[in-house]
Amino acid sequence: MLFLNRVLNCRNLLRKDTLGIVTTLYVLAALALTGMQPYENISEVSGFPVAFASNGWNWASQIVAFGEVFTLPIVVLIGLLAQPRLQYALAQDGLLPPIFAKVRNRIGHCHYF
Repeated sequence: MLFLNRVLNCRNLLRKDTLGIVTTLYVLAALALTGMQPYENISEVSGFPVAFASNGWNWASQIVAFGEVFTLPIVVLIGLLAQPRLQYALAQDGLLPPIFAKVRNRIGHCHYF
């Protein structure tokens, strides 16, 4: 329900603290991966499971591989949920037709949604 409220409210754009947390986690994961394996040996297809397996941690490799498969549909869903916000911002800039920038005054949801 929290995600639905964030998606439907077009005026409340991405919070800066959320972006900072995600960026910090991404950088820490990249540092951990390059600490486990040299840059040249990192797999392009599945970086973390191959890095764990090459270090002899097959149990961790299996857990991370399962996590990658499990989270892929969630990432796709979040990408789809972000579309109304993205289309609203593009319409505000004039890159999409104005219908995508209309917002209902009473509740602040996108007009076309």
